[in-house]
Amino acid sequence: MEVRALELLFKPSADGEGWSLHCPAVGRVIDLPMAGVRLVPGRQCGAIDILGVRHHLVVPSGVAGFVSESADRSQRLQSCGYGELLFTAQEATDAVASAFKTAADADESAGHYICAAQDGRFYQRPDPDSPPFVKVGDEIEYGRTVGLLEVMKTFSPVKYAELPGHPPHTRVKAILVADNSDVEDGQALIEIEA
Repeated sequence: MEVRALELLFKPSADGEGWSLHCPAVGRVIDLPMAGVRLVPGRQCGAIDILGVRHHLVVPSGVAGFVSESADRSQRLQSCGYGELLFTAQEATDAVASAFKTAADADESAGHYICAAQDGRFYQRPDPDSPPFVKVGDEIEYGRTVGLLEVMKTFSPVKYAELPGHPPHTRVKAILVADNSDVEDGQALIEIEA
């Protein structure tokens, strides 16, 4: 299946501190981010199928923050019209903006991130009908599965591991990538409390 990318349509909120993000075409949407997921310009935040062609939905330039409220479209393909509201986002403060890290700029020694061990596709849940492995605010400990990474049709658990700077028990601070997103080796997937 061919994959392309489309930027979401967006409008500033009335208070000027966020945005509403809208469907850029008529199609069937899937894997929209849940509340609390960070939004980084140019990053994938779901997908839309238009006449059998899968398009990644990407965060438009000018939008940096986190999902504040999402429509109930995260689990299955659902029809969506042009301009239909998909989710709302809040602006990132300077402190939040500094947390937008990838493999290149994440300070792994600080131990604030769970990162991808290799290139692949990240899943937040074991199957489309199940709840996510973790949500923002969940307490986790060493060995806890926080997601799945698919590489060449092989699924491997992403676990909270005993690494320098990782305390035995911590809390999920933010989920940095959307469900069913392509990720790169070393990319920060989940932010944790120090």
